Amino acid sequence: MAHTVFEKKVQTRRKRALLLLTYILFMVFGNLSYALDIISISNENLDVDKADIRVVTDNTSRVSIQYGLNSANMTTSQWSESGKEHIISLRDLKWAAVYHYSVIVKTEHDEQISSGDNLLRLKKTSNSIPIPVIESVSINDVTATSATIKVNVDRPSRLFIRYRHGSRYVTETTDFTYSYEFNLDQLAAGKVYHFHVVAEGENGQIIKDRDRLLRLSSKTYKTRVQITHLSVIERGDESATLSWRTNKPTTGMVKYGLTEDLEEDSITLPLAKEHQVTINNLNNDTHYFYRVEANVDPKDTIQSKMQSFDTLDSQEGEPTIIEVDNGYLTEDGLTGFVKITTSEDTKVWIDYGFNHERTYQSAISDFNSTHGIALPYFRAERTYHYNINIEDADGNIFRSKRRSIKYDEVTVISDAVITTLKGHTINSNPAEEIRLCKKFDIGSIRANSKVRLNCLLDLNGLSYQLPPNVNLLSYGGDIINGTLIFAGGKIDGKLLNSSIHIGGDVHLSNANFVFDNQRWGVVEGIVNNEQAKENTRLFQYALNQAHNVHANVFRINKFDASFWVGNYKKFNSTELSGITLPSNIKLSMRHDTILRTQANGYARYALLGLYNADNVTIEGGVLIGDRDTHDYKDPQSPKPYWGHLMKIGGSRNVTIKGVTFKNATADGLSIHSLGTYKRTGSIETKNILVTDCLFDNNRRLGTAITSGSEIIVEHNTYLNSGQPSEASESVSPAWAIDIEGGYKDHEYLERPYNITIRNNIERNSYRGAFIGAIGDGITIENNNTENTIALGSVFNSKAFNNTITRDLNKEYLNPNGLSVAYDGEKMFYPTEEVVGNNEVYNNKLIGARMYISGSGNSIFNNSISNSLTGITIQKAKNAEIYNNSVHSNVENSIGLSARDSINNVNVYDNDFNIEGLAIRFISINEKLGHENFSMYLNNNRFTSSGYNKAASVSRSRNVYFNENNFSNIGFIMYTSDNIQLIGNRVETKTRIGLQIEEGNEQIKLHDNLVIHPEKKKCIRNLSEQIPDIKNNVCMGI
Repeated sequence: MAHTVFEKKVQTRRKRALLLLTYILFMVFGNLSYALDIISISNENLDVDKADIRVVTDNTSRVSIQYGLNSANMTTSQWSESGKEHIISLRDLKWAAVYHYSVIVKTEHDEQISSGDNLLRLKKTSNSIPIPVIESVSINDVTATSATIKVNVDRPSRLFIRYRHGSRYVTETTDFTYSYEFNLDQLAAGKVYHFHVVAEGENGQIIKDRDRLLRLSSKTYKTRVQITHLSVIERGDESATLSWRTNKPTTGMVKYGLTEDLEEDSITLPLAKEHQVTINNLNNDTHYFYRVEANVDPKDTIQSKMQSFDTLDSQEGEPTIIEVDNGYLTEDGLTGFVKITTSEDTKVWIDYGFNHERTYQSAISDFNSTHGIALPYFRAERTYHYNINIEDADGNIFRSKRRSIKYDEVTVISDAVITTLKGHTINSNPAEEIRLCKKFDIGSIRANSKVRLNCLLDLNGLSYQLPPNVNLLSYGGDIINGTLIFAGGKIDGKLLNSSIHIGGDVHLSNANFVFDNQRWGVVEGIVNNEQAKENTRLFQYALNQAHNVHANVFRINKFDASFWVGNYKKFNSTELSGITLPSNIKLSMRHDTILRTQANGYARYALLGLYNADNVTIEGGVLIGDRDTHDYKDPQSPKPYWGHLMKIGGSRNVTIKGVTFKNATADGLSIHSLGTYKRTGSIETKNILVTDCLFDNNRRLGTAITSGSEIIVEHNTYLNSGQPSEASESVSPAWAIDIEGGYKDHEYLERPYNITIRNNIERNSYRGAFIGAIGDGITIENNNTENTIALGSVFNSKAFNNTITRDLNKEYLNPNGLSVAYDGEKMFYPTEEVVGNNEVYNNKLIGARMYISGSGNSIFNNSISNSLTGITIQKAKNAEIYNNSVHSNVENSIGLSARDSINNVNVYDNDFNIEGLAIRFISINEKLGHENFSMYLNNNRFTSSGYNKAASVSRSRNVYFNENNFSNIGFIMYTSDNIQLIGNRVETKTRIGLQIEEGNEQIKLHDNLVIHPEKKKCIRNLSEQIPDIKNNVCMGI
């Protein structure tokens, strides 16, 4: 009897223990079967430098906030305590700023979701921290060189304004006030200035307004009075002559003195626009200060900045030559050079020649003690003799002894300063220093003759037809102002310039043409829009002239100019498209050759364009866009934006090498065909090579390829693609390279095919690195990136031998290292081929997962390490996934996850070694219409290094596990249907081997080896339906 009572007590205790265990398991794992969701997000307790974020979730979870002023500088808050309602406090924020943030929600079983982008606008002021509020900033009275900026604040504040149109800011400030008008004058005419206002409260609190643009008027006749061209045009030992101009008739006044107090008498001039005055009775060898004042009436007056000059030193006796340095300026020796240092300020000129019968005279330098004297007509094969002439401040002239320049004994001077007649610069033959051709008659040129021009030939606006086969060469001469029509023959490239037109059949004497900007008139530096248009016209004319005379190479040396670009009326229009390159030419540039896009308000344009061109090379140079100076509010600039640095359309046999693409409003480089694919009149782009280039900070894409074939992009570096900046937001798609055609009704509109992306480097792109979005025959190989490589709606494409290293500190990076991402069931390609049949293999992913969808894809031999999730499968069909290696020591990492439709997907011979869950399957094939879809897992190895980990299958259907090996992992099934485990080895050290929870149907467990703890069950079934369990071997340890 006692024994029976004892047995009943034991049975009762076992039942209680079993119920307790069931309750614990339900609490631990029960929520796996429920989808996690965010119910609400709200901003609370806002202040100027702090706020609370309130988050409500539908299940117990922990919450963290990622926040920052932009995506490149995000901060992650601490995790909240576990619960359904969470308050995350953000402190020490930037005063009165606008923050972007996203909410990250994680369950205790490491299911994780995140919200989209949210905005947090801090208060501008509060009672606790009385920060001044900038109520309004208005721009008034804008002229070509001035403007008024009016600022209103809500409390007495010290105001600052900082403005610039280059890299250096100018700052002006006020005393404490409620309102102030900053009068900005003497600005660069017609330019665009950046400015911002800062207000400092009485207690030292500071608030900064946003960056704004000030566009000065281009119509100078409506401007206030301006002073320009102020200079000292002549100096003596007791006098100095000043000259300046004003933009309208003004009276003039000069104040001068020995100090900046300008204590000497002033000189007043009558009404005029051009002014010149000579100041007499000055001291010898003395430093003077002066300032010019111009006025129309008392309300329209301006003063120049403080200037200074030195009177000359009138010494007795002959000035001496301290140093003479000989050389020549050009590599072919066409211009000699003598650098002379004298003991006092003098004028210098040189008489020189190679014999006594024929001599030349250089131009005369200005008064100075150092002189660079150019000697035209210098010949390499001769020895020149010269005398130096010196004129002192008293008008005395002294002549040196005879000297010599021997060609073999001098060196090339490549960076000298010429002080002879204005306009003469290195590597130029300016008309001012060449005598006119008086005896030369162009009509006397005979056929088959060689003309060596050593004088200035002025065609006086006329056109001349030359006889056959004339060779026209420069021997220090030049041609201006007219047209020459050749009938065969050659012309020296040094004779080409913007004032002449060369027509007919003619070739360059040297096929390598050097662009000498002094001869073409492109204005470098910051210019207004009208000058930028003229720059484009002149540069295009130079290109066309070089092309017309069959130049093979168009070479540009140091150069920095801005060019006007036009608005595309259609995607592939060439109208007003900036600079267009012709066929059969190489544009050769250096690292200091810079072509800039003039700031504009257009939506479509390109700085450089190739349209229906063949055999073109662009090498070197820097192309810079206007992304941070673009007028995005211009009515001609609606979204989206297609302002590119270079467009290649309908062109063939093109090489882009060593070019830098920076700050494009849209794409650095856009490659496309002309017209609709295979339609009448369309021109396909083909055989394009882009290599050794740098793409940096381009707003939309580094490179876009929308149509064309046989395109190779290799050995390039892509930085900061699509990243937002302070002055311009990011624009989708924000990848480094996007290969994306277009189709409609199963027909291509644009077709990119046979595209290769290889050996490139990508860093810090906003959305992703390289994507084949729509196309076929795309190869992405051997690249090194930190953001995603993806194959989208493509087929017969490959991604292999790539290394993707995700920087875990950059939260905005895509979690997918390599992605095959599209719906395998719904997306169909033009010609009705199913999207797919792609291969992804031999890739190395660090800190990023592999994402697999699509149809007919093969994923094999890839290595994935230290990622939160190894491989994710979703909406996949007819896929083969094998021989991949996933290793991760990240806490709570997942080896293999899957969800949604999985149709005939085979996963086999893979190795998963992770810290967390080996498998996490949720909602596989549970939707209507997926009843016959299936997933197969064969001969895979799953190992977990964590404690009490499991493989979990929840709300899934038709998943078959055959001959897999699970080490330190249990296996759990929740509310699933037709799950089969046959011939698997399951070893767990801490939990039940195989668990069938409530709600499962058609569960089959056959021929499995289950190694489990002695105190835990081998197989446990809580399902109402009896599972099919046969021939399993249980081994307790």
